[in-house]
Amino acid sequence: IAIPKLTKDFPCIILKKGFKQIPIFIKKINDLKSQVNDLQENLGGSVSTVNVANNETLISEIHETQKRASNILILNIKESAGTTDAERNNEEKNSVREILKNIDVDI
Repeated sequence: IAIPKLTKDFPCIILKKGFKQIPIFIKKINDLKSQVNDLQENLGGSVSTVNVANNETLISEIHETQKRASNILILNIKESAGTTDAERNNEEKNSVREILKNIDVDI
């Protein structure tokens, strides 16, 4: 980079060079604005889609947690040999009833 000599015209030389570069800077700024707008348009849809999917997942997890909040886990019960859901549920209910009877809980 050439440094201009300090003369009485020094500020004018700097200003002339600066003014010549203003259109270049304006074009670069406009190009960057255009690129930013393109990126915002492209990301805008995907970001909102991701946010909606994340929100739906979160709401679903909260709902499932609330459903299980009153569940009671009973361990070491013999696994049901039923072949249908109804048979398995019935056997599990009978096992729970038997446990509750043994600890004197009225059902």
